[in-house]
Amino acid sequence: MNAGASPLIRGIHHRLNQHNLHIRCEELGQEQVDAVASLACQHHQSCHHIFIDVRPVQRPQPEVARRLQAAFRAAPIAAQKIVYKGKAGLELALDGNRVIVVDEAKAGHHCCGNCAGCACRKHKDSVAQTSLPPDSAQPVCS
Repeated sequence: MNAGASPLIRGIHHRLNQHNLHIRCEELGQEQVDAVASLACQHHQSCHHIFIDVRPVQRPQPEVARRLQAAFRAAPIAAQKIVYKGKAGLELALDGNRVIVVDEAKAGHHCCGNCAGCACRKHKDSVAQTSLPPDSAQPVCS
């Protein structure tokens, strides 16, 4: 089942991928909380993890956070299965849930300069060549 293209409820998209349920919340109100809890309950037995992406949610309203927490406390889902993505997850998570927060400033390309065809490598090579002393000779193998 893949309903990522057609949301069950406005602002909620989900998909199953490699035995994990991925739910994306573009907004989080009471209706969306009920949909998230329902999806999690429907799929928890066949999924290793339930990822709930709340990155688009700036700050969940306290009553919405309490409603989601209450729904997950009452659900037969192991707390360690639930993984929130985004800062709002810190306000939504229960004990045992995990929260992944990626600093957006550091979310870009991370590279040591050794990737094939990478622009970073070209920069690394040019820096390495300009850092050699002008009269130093390259080693010669005999």
